[in-house]
Amino acid sequence: MYCDEAATEIEHVRPLSAGGRDCRSNVAAACSGCNGERGNRSYAEWAATF
Repeated sequence: MYCDEAATEIEHVRPLSAGGRDCRSNVAAACSGCNGERGNRSYAEWAATF
């Protein structure tokens, strides 16, 4: 979802720690690097680091 690497993990679009739900509409595929790097930040918070 975030880069050109192979998506190998399921990532919560809105982190569970921020009130996101563990449901199909809140998950996306991501590579392990992006998923780990993003952590519990929102996409906007994470993207602002680039």
